[in-house]
Amino acid sequence: MDAWSGTPRRHTGANAVVQADWTGSVWARAGEIVRHTRGGRWPAARVQRFEGMLRTAHLPEVAAMDPDFTGSWDLVATDAVIAIAVFLDDHRAFGHALERFRERVPAYFHLEQDGPAPLTVPGSGVATPRRMTAYWPGQATYRDGVAQETCRSFRHVGVSLAATAHIAETAWHQGVDPYGEVKDRLTAALALHARHELGARAPAWLCGGRVERNLGPHLEVALNHLEGRLGASVPAARKPAGRHRRPVHRLGDPHPRGPPGRLSSGCARAVPRMAYTGVTTTRGGAAR
Repeated sequence: MDAWSGTPRRHTGANAVVQADWTGSVWARAGEIVRHTRGGRWPAARVQRFEGMLRTAHLPEVAAMDPDFTGSWDLVATDAVIAIAVFLDDHRAFGHALERFRERVPAYFHLEQDGPAPLTVPGSGVATPRRMTAYWPGQATYRDGVAQETCRSFRHVGVSLAATAHIAETAWHQGVDPYGEVKDRLTAALALHARHELGARAPAWLCGGRVERNLGPHLEVALNHLEGRLGASVPAARKPAGRHRRPVHRLGDPHPRGPPGRLSSGCARAVPRMAYTGVTTTRGGAAR
């Protein structure tokens, strides 16, 4: 973290936003763990430099929002915003992340109680049935649990389930419970996608009867809250989650908290391999 915090100035290229999303959320959570680990000995000057990287190279990219862009990008960006907000103790960014969450999640994971057509994010130009079907890659029938990218690929839905759960989990550890606002959507989405992930044949109304399965290792946090804390039952999701589960060895409190009144992290997750292609560095070269 010390080496990188003195290197990137901004993210560039076609994938600059999603690059800043993925790395920003992981950097912020890793930094929070190190900062609150007893005996971590992270010098204050290095912490400040790391904060500067998050604030200048990541936050401007992830804080921007396009209401009609694909939902997975927006949810992953919001995940990064809330993680960075915690590390920076930035209450304004934290509130912005919660607002985006409350707008995007109901528009991404459908419930039949929403009406015959999906909800949209404020400011969206998806205003006709034809445009809605195009925005929901060919899906024209909207039932409980269907997501905006179900017919694109289950992989994108898995990423969105993970980002939604990470945002809610981080907020939950700050005393805010967005889980309570979306638990029915998460339950329905997990149940529908997990059932087909396990091989159930897709009906004709769902993506024309053809789905691309690959939820990936993205169900654990949501499933833990729904079943572990709330006592809900999502049996279909247990097997897909278990496929990617690895033993966890707990060393002390996995959710460190800062001093009273300060935002503190609380979303532990596996850290993926990070790619930094397209980063502009202070040395003028490609970061490696």
